[in-house]
Amino acid sequence: MIFVRSKNIKSRHWLAKIARGDCGVEGTFGHLAIALLLAVIDHLLAPYITDGSVSMGYLAIAAMIFYGIYVANIGMGFWRLARKLSGAVKIFLLRILAVGCVIVGISAIFNGFIIVFALLVF
Repeated sequence: MIFVRSKNIKSRHWLAKIARGDCGVEGTFGHLAIALLLAVIDHLLAPYITDGSVSMGYLAIAAMIFYGIYVANIGMGFWRLARKLSGAVKIFLLRILAVGCVIVGISAIFNGFIIVFALLVF
C-alpha cells in the first residue's frame, strides 16, 4: 500500500495518481463512489469478525485497512485538486471534503489495527 504525502513523487502506482490529483475532479469523485461501495461491503463483512470465521474476520480487517488507505489518498487528491479550481466556494467545499476523507481514512486504519490488537489479546 502507498500513502503519498509529497506532490513531487513520480510513482506510477494508481493510489499515487489518486493522491496527486492526476485523475481530475470527475475521476476522483468516481473513486470516492467506489470507496463508498467498499465501505458498504466492509460493513457487510463486519459480523464475520466476531462470528468465529477467522479467515473472513481477517479479510474484513484487511478490507478495513485498505479502505482507510484508499480514502485517505482520495482526500489528499481532493486537497491537491482544490488548488487548480477557481472560485472560493468550490475550493472551500472541496477542501472540507478532502479533510473529511483524510479523517475517515485514518480512522478506518486505526480501527483496523485496534481490531487486530483486540484479536491478539483476547
